Amino acid sequence: MKYEFVHQRLDDWNFEEKAIINRTIQLVKQIDPARVLEVLAKHLYEITRVKYILISKAHTEDLSELSSLLFMANGELLDNAVYSTIGAPCQNVLSHSICYYPLGIQQEFPDALILQHLGVHSYMGVALKNLHQKNIGIITLLDDKSIENPGLVEHVLTIIAPLVEDYIMRLDENII
Repeated sequence: MKYEFVHQRLDDWNFEEKAIINRTIQLVKQIDPARVLEVLAKHLYEITRVKYILISKAHTEDLSELSSLLFMANGELLDNAVYSTIGAPCQNVLSHSICYYPLGIQQEFPDALILQHLGVHSYMGVALKNLHQKNIGIITLLDDKSIENPGLVEHVLTIIAPLVEDYIMRLDENII
């Protein structure tokens, strides 16, 4: 099952959800540019408690491979890696800007063996774009159960994505 968008009206958020959104906005306003990825990933982990968070950039021009700039498991940083998008949910994210698979990700993408290796069953990803709206990377959340409150998580991802996009563009221009 795939949801390309999980929308919620702004006035539908409860008090706790509004507090998370406000904390995210405040974090984005005052974040140290040198620690953008780590701080944002830790914030995402605190909100979602998902098993894995990846922030990746294009490794090849055709986006058939991505290289992780940050790979986190259960809130702890792991070594970065290069991975293929072919036959993986990443391809749909790059086509649709955001995708959410609440369950059955391994069955939906049997050729993406990494999903089986990681033992994940749900996936949410948001495409990162440059100023010309060209895909330059992805923020990915993976878990062994459905991601809770996907509407809120999608909203938080849309708040933080511009900061990560800026980071990748500066990295590509050797400004960082």
